[in-house]
This record gives sequence, C-alpha cells and structure tokens, in this order.
Amino acid sequence: GFICQRNIIQNCTELRERARDLFQVGDIHAGIYCKKGSSNIAGCPEGSYCPNATTMVNCSAGYYCPYKSLVEDEFKCNGCGEAATEIKRTNASVVFYIIAPILLFVFVIYSAFKRWKKEEKKKASRLKADRESDNSARRNSLEQKLKNIEPKLREIQVKVESLIEEDPELYKRSASSEIFDSSQSSFKESIHSTSLQERSSLNGASLFAFLDADDSNDLTYAELNTVLGLNEYKL
Repeated sequence: GFICQRNIIQNCTELRERARDLFQVGDIHAGIYCKKGSSNIAGCPEGSYCPNATTMVNCSAGYYCPYKSLVEDEFKCNGCGEAATEIKRTNASVVFYIIAPILLFVFVIYSAFKRWKKEEKKKASRLKADRESDNSARRNSLEQKLKNIEPKLREIQVKVESLIEEDPELYKRSASSEIFDSSQSSFKESIHSTSLQERSSLNGASLFAFLDADDSNDLTYAELNTVLGLNEYKL
C-alpha cells in the first residue's frame, strides 16, 4: 500500500485522495495497486480488480476486468473464465457480430429502395394528373371550337340542301348524306355527341367534290361562295 521513491515513503491511498482533490477531474487513481517494494504507482493488471491500493482480486468467471479495474462487474463476459485477460466471445456473439452488419446493410438498402419507390409513385401520380389536366384542357378547347363552328356548319348544310333542290341535275340528291353524317338528326346532335370521332360529321372530300362543279379538282372563289354566301367585298 506504499511506494518508496527517493527515500520517501508515500501512502498510495493518500496519493489517490490527494490527486482527486487537487486536480478536480475525478478519481484518476482509482484501480491502482501498490505491491510490496513498489517505487511507482501501478494500475491493477488485466484479469484482476483492485478495490483499494493494497488489494488485488482475480476477476470471477463470467466477467472481464480490463487494466486498472476498480470493480469486477463492469463488463459481463459469458465466455470468460476466472482472471481472463481477454474477452472470449461465444459462438452466438460471433454470429451476431457477423450477421448484424449484413442485416443493417440490407435494412438500409431496403429503406432506400422503399423511399425511391414511394417517390416514383408520387411522380407517376403527378404525371397522370398533369396528363389528365392536359387532356381535359384539350377536350374543352375542342368543345369550344366545335360550338363556335356549329352555326356555320348548319348554315352550310342548309345551303347544300337548297342547292340540291334548286338544281337536281347538277347536284345529286345523295350528296347531302355523303357530306354530312346522316346518322345524326342534326348538326347540334352531332356536335354534342359523346365521342369525338362521332363529331366529325363533315366529310371534307365529299364537300370539295360537291362544290367542284366543273370537275377541275380546284375550287374557284365563285364555287366556294355557293355555300359561303359572302358578298363581293367579304369574298
């Protein structure tokens, strides 16, 4: 329990208490051991614990005591025998230390993949919503255009039927049904049909052939004006 240095005997327990009170950084000399004939303070050796400077006790089985241990029950070690100088891991702990990092890695990858999949799902939902919005806007625009041309289409139909009545020799009677969708009772019904394809009730090629009275494959202003009915200034 003492050290002899330069012909001076010093009590190790007193040195421990003096260092604790002087430096105010804790019990820095806890776990020291001063055996008989010591000239310097020494730490309690590995595999033992030293409750005071004069006592050294072997660490019990099931525990591991590192260098300078004050008590023995700080570190449990199922694979350690009495006075064990190193931690002996059991097979179960070895397996755990091998498998744990693998499981952690798998968990991190899975979490990242799950987050990526969630983000992709959100992107897909936004794209779908944008497409539906665009389709709706295009549909509304087409609806408006169809409504805008409905009066002119109806006017052209009336004019075509009038021309057929006036000159049945020049214009065949089936021309109206060829130009206009005969399945619709009126252009208004055709315009408000649910299918956009069904709304294509005007056959442009048939109307061109109908107006091309001289079969020149070219329409003059006069031929166009038979259905447009514009005055000379507007024409």
